[in-house]
Amino acid sequence: MTSSTTDATAPSETGAGPEEPVAPPRVRLGRREWTALVATLAVLGGGLAWWLAGRDDLPDGAAFRIGDQVVTAKEVDRRVDALEALYGVTEPTGRSERADFLRDAAKSMAVQLMLQDEARERDVVVPAKEVDGTLQQLVEQRYPDGGRTAFVAALGALGATEEQVRREIADQLLVSKLFDDVAGDVAVDDAELADTFEERKADLGTPVRRSLRNIVVADRATAQAVVRRLRQGTPFAQVARSVSLDTATRDRGGLLGPVASADLEKAYAQAAFAAPVGRVFGPVKTQYGWNVGLVERQLPAAPARLADVRDALRRTVLAEKSLSRWRSWLRTVITGHDVTYADAYRPADPDAVPDLGQAQVGEGE
Repeated sequence: MTSSTTDATAPSETGAGPEEPVAPPRVRLGRREWTALVATLAVLGGGLAWWLAGRDDLPDGAAFRIGDQVVTAKEVDRRVDALEALYGVTEPTGRSERADFLRDAAKSMAVQLMLQDEARERDVVVPAKEVDGTLQQLVEQRYPDGGRTAFVAALGALGATEEQVRREIADQLLVSKLFDDVAGDVAVDDAELADTFEERKADLGTPVRRSLRNIVVADRATAQAVVRRLRQGTPFAQVARSVSLDTATRDRGGLLGPVASADLEKAYAQAAFAAPVGRVFGPVKTQYGWNVGLVERQLPAAPARLADVRDALRRTVLAEKSLSRWRSWLRTVITGHDVTYADAYRPADPDAVPDLGQAQVGEGE
């Protein structure tokens, strides 16, 4: 897969004769020597067309070329506008982050064009009614208050069109249908499931958990005041209902319920699992604010049983096998296409397989 616009040079040797000196490229070749040179290029890989293509620069304003199709930087920008209207994908402002974003956007668009080719070969199509229904759902989810009016206003502000958005939706649905076509028929039998369970048994069991209550406040001073109230005997649930900023747990008196250490932010987990049962701990700062917690009880670890995890494990193994098949197929597709990227849009690894769903910018490798 071509990933640069660097000029290629013609070979410096030709089979003009067993004893003759090598003729530099600027020397006019006779018919026999020219025929020998072309044959040599063909044997070395790709023939004269490859050599000439390597010398072509991308036109001004191009982001990349895939096969004979040139995609401009403006086309990449318009696709990003459609993604912002649909999913809230926004272009970063930092210089380094923006450069990475542009490379991801170009790679994503190139892969999408490859998949469109594959879909045509496999007769995979997306009905217009399916695009209509998906668009309606996305508008309702993304613009719950303003609905279609807000959606149209957003398109106007971004300079995008509804047709662009519809094409993007069709592309997303096409990827899903291709995935089903390529990797939707995997299976796992009981013997494989049992073997997988034995391999993963230690990770499938239930770890030690603690039932916690928690209060979130805005600053350390307020959190220290909360600790003093609790140590003076004020019930934890009462304080939580009166001061906690966590609306999800405030009305339940700060009850988080049973959680494992891995479910919590590192600093909070360390404090929560170091404190004795029945004791208040904190203040601890997390991304949500300053926290004060209470350990109500501890639940022991429980080993996994195949009967309990069979269905979930089967779904996991099926998903893993499907994804593995898809990635293997997609690697073949990507390396089988000729793509030349402009410098500002060239990915670090043009042949890398993106994550599933990297038709949306920034989700892939």
